[in-house]
Amino acid sequence: MSLRPAETRWFELLTPRDDLTGVLECLAATNAVELQAHSEIPSPLKLPGLDMALEEYAELSRKYAAYWPTAMLRVSAHKTQGPKQIFDNAMQELRRWCVASDPLIQQLQSLKPDRADLTLLSSLISHGADTLPDMNLLAKAGPVFGSIIFLMPENSWPEVIPAAVITQKIVHDSRNFLVAVGPKAELDSLSDSARLLKGREIQVPDWLPPDPGTARQSIQDRIDGIEKSRGELARQLDKLGEDRDLAGVLGDLRLMQWFAEHVPEIPASERFAWITGWSSDPEERELESALQQAGVKHLLRFTEPPAGFKPPMIMTNPAWIKPFELFARLLGTPGSDEADPTPIVAVFAPIMFGFMFGDVGQGAVILLAGLVLRNRYPALTILVAGGLMSIVFGLLFGSVFAREDLIPALWLHPFEQPLTMLLVSLLLGAFVLFVGLILAALQAHWTGDGPRWWRTGAGLLLAYAGLVGAILEPALLWLTLAGVAWFLIGNALGKGESSRIGAAVAESFETLFQLIINTVSFVRVGAFALAHSGLSTALIAIGDGATSIWTTALILIIGNAFIIVLEGLVVGIQTTRLVLFEFFVRFLTATGRQFDPLPAPAVVSDQRHKESL
Repeated sequence: MSLRPAETRWFELLTPRDDLTGVLECLAATNAVELQAHSEIPSPLKLPGLDMALEEYAELSRKYAAYWPTAMLRVSAHKTQGPKQIFDNAMQELRRWCVASDPLIQQLQSLKPDRADLTLLSSLISHGADTLPDMNLLAKAGPVFGSIIFLMPENSWPEVIPAAVITQKIVHDSRNFLVAVGPKAELDSLSDSARLLKGREIQVPDWLPPDPGTARQSIQDRIDGIEKSRGELARQLDKLGEDRDLAGVLGDLRLMQWFAEHVPEIPASERFAWITGWSSDPEERELESALQQAGVKHLLRFTEPPAGFKPPMIMTNPAWIKPFELFARLLGTPGSDEADPTPIVAVFAPIMFGFMFGDVGQGAVILLAGLVLRNRYPALTILVAGGLMSIVFGLLFGSVFAREDLIPALWLHPFEQPLTMLLVSLLLGAFVLFVGLILAALQAHWTGDGPRWWRTGAGLLLAYAGLVGAILEPALLWLTLAGVAWFLIGNALGKGESSRIGAAVAESFETLFQLIINTVSFVRVGAFALAHSGLSTALIAIGDGATSIWTTALILIIGNAFIIVLEGLVVGIQTTRLVLFEFFVRFLTATGRQFDPLPAPAVVSDQRHKESL
């Protein structure tokens, strides 16, 4: 862990063109490489027809994806094949599968409407058996008279029914059926109206028996037959996919999509490819070890970056602190001469959150939520620290699920000593700002600007210390006067001209005024702690006024849930605001560039691929 972010290292890697795909997969798997093209070789690696082939793949995906297995990468095959060979072979195999599977897919698709119509017809017969006419006669009606059945949208019926047409409306299980009998010409007009209303015509088969019970059984037999046929066709499609290793073919094409989206133009000669970029590998051994284990041919070296290339920055924090990098990233990435505030924020942010949200029970709920959600949403790991500090301050305030009569307060009850709460939060804010000013001093020394800071910045730090100290001891105001004088003299000495004194006076007062405003902003920490205590007191009063123990329990459960969600969100926002706009503003300008590692494609071993088939 360091207060300064680390610069990534420039690497250059030479590999045979046929090994390029395997090398890129290997580099992506380390999550320690960001590619940036640079080479004296003028001709970048071209994959002619890649964009067109990927468009063809996307079109085939829209048509056939429902019938494809999960894509699996055939890792070992990529160690000896170049990108062009991989995607040419994969597209050729996919086209062959499409040709072979088309008849099976067409048969499957033709069975879908038959099954859907039969299911709807069975539902209609089941509900309207006593009122429906003979369905067999409806199917065989003609040639002058005919019949139609429509499934209509909810609350949607044709407004105009031809005079010669007899209709029957049946509503069952939120389904609206319209049965109509009449002259063919009149029925055609009704059909047009029903289709305009998004009605769906249901075909009545002429093999349907007249008896409703027998008809339903016949329909079920037909449905069972359709399902058997669909199952057999699906098995034939699966067998076809296995025979042609369709999962591996799709994996190769997914790899080519990844290649097109994430890999920049790579310089290449007739036999070799030149990969360059940045690595977050601090010891320069991780990449070499990964490439050797992958068994790909390569030459790797770390060297100084080319002129004009700005290295990305990485923040080197332990796992428990990393979630708090979120705060710094809201502004950007610290530069090489800036402090990484994450370790400090990992202490200050939970303390401020816990101070404003001090309750043992509610803090335990937040802690549990963080433990449950951190694997799915890593950023929510910060809830663990926030919940822990809420428990700590809950013990200090004597609050458990909004009740302050279950455990004694180890320090005080906030509502009983509001001035103490506000004063402590003010001093906490002053301490946070002191740390920010110290970090600004460190950054001045890192950039070689230390002498100027001692002439000017040190004086302002002393002046601010006098202002804060005067809260407890007014006599310390003389430190403020001494600090301002230090700042003014330092400015005059630094510039060598007394004419800047007026501007320096204005600058000193402006800076101190901003510091005072920033400090006062931290009073909201105590104010929100008091608001939390007041809301808890109101909740308990409402619960105690209930007429039964069950009502009281229900009020307390709902009330605590409301406090956890609403106040937890508000307190989280206030903590973020104080960190960003009161603390970071003292030193952080975020001039660095974030490290953006090459994302890895979904890779599985050949053995696992074979076991899944």
